[in-house]
Amino acid sequence: MPLNNRVDPSGHLHAISARGSLMGNRGNLCKPGEDGPDIVRYANGKRWIICVTHYRYETLPLATLNNNTQLFFLDEATALAAGHRPCARCRREAYQNYLAAWIKAHPEVQAVDADAMDHVLHGQRNLAVGQNRSHAMQLAQVPDGSIVRWLHQPTLVFSGWLQQWSFAGYSPIQKISRTAKAAEVPVLTPASSVAVLAAGYVPDVHATAHRGG
Repeated sequence: MPLNNRVDPSGHLHAISARGSLMGNRGNLCKPGEDGPDIVRYANGKRWIICVTHYRYETLPLATLNNNTQLFFLDEATALAAGHRPCARCRREAYQNYLAAWIKAHPEVQAVDADAMDHVLHGQRNLAVGQNRSHAMQLAQVPDGSIVRWLHQPTLVFSGWLQQWSFAGYSPIQKISRTAKAAEVPVLTPASSVAVLAAGYVPDVHATAHRGG
């Protein structure tokens, strides 16, 4: 039976077999269970990060009582939508690029570091089971790599296409027409990460997204 550690674009946790291409965490989510630790918390703290699945030959436990609980994402676009940001340790280059784009997107802020970004992102996340927070934007203004709700489904905006999200990958729905661009859509990706994407940050996107182009 798989653990409920697969993350959808709203940040909710699921128990399915698909693991995805990236790992991350949001603190220790476990408590003791009859057959070992059970994942019972939605989150534990503000530091929600996106990691590689292997780092310098480290082997990390998936779920223990004394370590961060490992979560899995289809890709970085999914993780950003869920409210995570790149890890400064195992994804150092991505973190530095994300930080530079954040500074570009928020020129009024004098000092920015991981704690400052986490504090802002935390106010824009779904913080409990059942929450479905989003913010509205005109589709024409939504940058590539963002995930929106389209036809009531999580959908990636990428390379001129709307692509329906699933744990297995993306399926092209339609090219973004002039009519579609004028539509107002619920955006799942937190506003701060949308601003980072608009400022030039390029997330890792699952290979299936490239079928749309």
